[in-house]
Amino acid sequence: MNDHILKPVIEKMHKQGETEEEIAKTLASLTQAATVLLYKEAVEALSDEDMEQIEDCPDDETANKLIAGLYAKRVGTSPEELMSVFMKEFVKKFLEEN
Repeated sequence: MNDHILKPVIEKMHKQGETEEEIAKTLASLTQAATVLLYKEAVEALSDEDMEQIEDCPDDETANKLIAGLYAKRVGTSPEELMSVFMKEFVKKFLEEN
């Protein structure tokens, strides 16, 4: 994940006395939320034909590469860029609220 982006959050949580386990749970929840967002965005961006191509992939790795390429083609940004924006927004809001 974007460790350098999340570093201020991790540091703030340490300063607030959060345990490693609590930090890990927060980061796991964040990862899950990011995955849901990416899935939602991909489903909305990809066509039925795209989905058929993805389903025909021989394995998950090939499918993931195809999804990333098709997503970037349809939306004009990569899944990694979407995740970076999501993470930066999370960090900003977390630091404002804590």
